[in-house]
Amino acid sequence: MTTKLVKQVTPPLRRVALTGALATAAATAFNYGWLWLTQHKLKITLNIPKSMGSDVYVPAEQWQITLATVMAGLVGILGALALAKLVIAPRIWCLAVGFGIGLASLYGALTLPNQTVTAQISLAMFHAIATVCIVPALAWALEIRHHDLAQADLRYHEHLDAVTTFQAESSESKEPLSSGSLNDTLILDPTEYLPTEGEDTAS
Repeated sequence: MTTKLVKQVTPPLRRVALTGALATAAATAFNYGWLWLTQHKLKITLNIPKSMGSDVYVPAEQWQITLATVMAGLVGILGALALAKLVIAPRIWCLAVGFGIGLASLYGALTLPNQTVTAQISLAMFHAIATVCIVPALAWALEIRHHDLAQADLRYHEHLDAVTTFQAESSESKEPLSSGSLNDTLILDPTEYLPTEGEDTAS
């Protein structure tokens, strides 16, 4: 039986999920505040597509911005969890992929047709806030730290000790039984039981 003792050191999934949830909550709060500021203080009308790829625009509402930010955070968390288990150096991958998606969404908001420049910049701010809040936080959580290395080393030695104990017990069970066991055969000299000359064998 071949046992794999060396495994890639990965960051704890609980830390990644918790950090992502907190970053998503912060991004949602900032986006909520930014929409309130643009509508009530700056008096900017923000129109967003009714659905993905739609040419019909509707006024942006708080629940739409909140839902979109939460969905972006969930996608980021799931992506970070997958990177933590599937690739080496997940922090670098998270930064590259996360900021790449963020820049693409920024470009989409800045080139949204039939919108004023002010509205396009205001809409781009939602994507910028979500990207800046979520991506660096997830990258920070994906960093391999000294504590992670210590835990991985501890698990490695625990697994090694368990394998060594199992192999020792298996080898002991295959050893031959000792001479004092119940399955030993005692060989006697038959000449000791032959009748001597002159002995009455019928008695």
